[in-house]
Amino acid sequence: LMQSLCSAHMVERHQFGDGIGLEDDVFITNEEWINYQPDQPFVGISAHALDVSTKTLYAIGAFSNGGFEKIVEINPMHPEYVMFAVSGYNGPFDIDDYPIEGETYIPHYMAEIRTSEYGTRVDGKKYTFTKDIVPMRIYVGVKGKLEDGSDAPEDDFLARNGLKYGQLYGFSIDMRCEEGPTNGVWRDEWHKTAKNGDMVAGKWIAQPWRWDGEVRNFQHDGSWDYQNPPPGAEEGSDMEGYFWWTAAGTDESGCKTEHVTPDTRTGNTAFIQGSTCGYFGHAYVEGVAETLDAAAGDLPSMFDGSYYVYQGETDITN
Repeated sequence: LMQSLCSAHMVERHQFGDGIGLEDDVFITNEEWINYQPDQPFVGISAHALDVSTKTLYAIGAFSNGGFEKIVEINPMHPEYVMFAVSGYNGPFDIDDYPIEGETYIPHYMAEIRTSEYGTRVDGKKYTFTKDIVPMRIYVGVKGKLEDGSDAPEDDFLARNGLKYGQLYGFSIDMRCEEGPTNGVWRDEWHKTAKNGDMVAGKWIAQPWRWDGEVRNFQHDGSWDYQNPPPGAEEGSDMEGYFWWTAAGTDESGCKTEHVTPDTRTGNTAFIQGSTCGYFGHAYVEGVAETLDAAAGDLPSMFDGSYYVYQGETDITN
C-alpha cells in the first residue's frame, strides 16, 4: 500500500551544468504519512525515485524512513556528488480519532523500544516520539557508490545517481542564550518575532545515522538522532552549545517543515523552506565546492550555512 503521495519533483539530468547533478532524468516522489496497526513495530516510509527512461520505481533508504513532504535537488557544485533539500514530518504515524473520536493515537511505544535498545539520550531522558522534532535537512550523495562506499556496477540506477552512499545533514546553531544567533530560542518561537532579512548563522552537520542498505524497524532509523547533540558539539568541544535547530527542542513536536523550493541561481546551493506555521525563509549551504573538493570523494562532516527569513509567523485570524 502506498498512500498520500505528497509533493513530487522532476529532476533533469545535469541540470546545473556539464556533469553537475543527477546522471538520469528522475521523478522523485514520497509518502507523506501512513497509519500502522497500533502497538505493532513498523519500518516507516521512504522516498521513491522513478527512472523516467525505464519507468521503474525504486525505494530510497538513504533519506531515512520518517516520511517526507518534498525532496528537491540543489546544486552540488561538483561532478562527483548530488545534493538534495529534504522536508517533512519525521514520523507522521499517529492516528486521528483513535481509539475514540477527538483523540489522537501517537505511537509512543516505539520511543520505548528505541530507549530499551539504545539506552537513554545524552541528556539522560528517554526518547520521545520523533514527529516534527527535526531541523532543516540536506542530503549529500556520492555518485557510483554502493552503501558501503565501494564502487557500484554502472547499471545500478540508485548508485549511479548518488542515492545509495550518502549522508543526511541537519541545520544546527549555537543555542546558548548569550552567544547564539537566536539567544537560545528554538525555530518556531524565533519566527514569531522574526522580520524579513533576519539571519541565523549555523552549520549543516552530518547526523550519526547513515543508510547501510538493510531495512530495519523504525527504532533504528535516523529520525531519532535529532534528540541528541550533533557530532562534534559535545561538552568541552569547540562547538559546545550547538544543537539541531528544531521546531521546539528535543522533547516536543512543533510546526512541520513544509514545502521546499530549490534555488536554481548560478553559484548558489540553497533552497526556500516553508512551515505549517506560515513562516518561510532561504537556507544556504556555503563553501560547497571547496568542502567537497577537500572530501576527495568521501562525505564531509559539515558545511557552513545560514538562514534568512522572508516572513515570520503571521497571524491571519483577524
